[in-house]
Amino acid sequence: MIILALLGMVLANGQEVVDRIVADVDGQLVLMSDVAREAVLAEVDRSGTPFWDPTWRTPEDRLIDAAIVRTIASDVRLYEPSRQDVRRRLEAVRAQFPDRRSWRAFLDRISADEARLEVILRRRLVVDRYLGRNLLVDPGNADAFKDAATLHLDRLRTIARVRRVPPVPSSTP
Repeated sequence: MIILALLGMVLANGQEVVDRIVADVDGQLVLMSDVAREAVLAEVDRSGTPFWDPTWRTPEDRLIDAAIVRTIASDVRLYEPSRQDVRRRLEAVRAQFPDRRSWRAFLDRISADEARLEVILRRRLVVDRYLGRNLLVDPGNADAFKDAATLHLDRLRTIARVRRVPPVPSSTP
């Protein structure tokens, strides 16, 4: 599957890679574009748990751990946010921008439209809900929350299949 995904990301001339897989978490791919998007989004989506704090761990590590959480939480409706929850989160992010022009510039910067951003925010909300229910630590105490999340995620990593994909060496001199 990874080979097909990599082949699908190479343009017709076979020279330019459009995106690259950085990790496969039980079949959930984490792409380099996702990592870049997370680095930007973490700066403006401050309505979630401290898990998404841009100063806590790298964007790549956060996304890999988020994929692990979503795998564990998979079909449990308890963790699934309502459409209204997703819209509220979207509105909270949109409120960070003073006008439509700056909002559009942000969407362009993360290479997403509002529908794609809603999907991303829904996935973030699943992680927030899972951690909120399973850590039993007040997210308002960011340090305690991060400590509890670290311990919990250490346990989850032992049962998840995570394969990091190293960058392909450049063939250009």
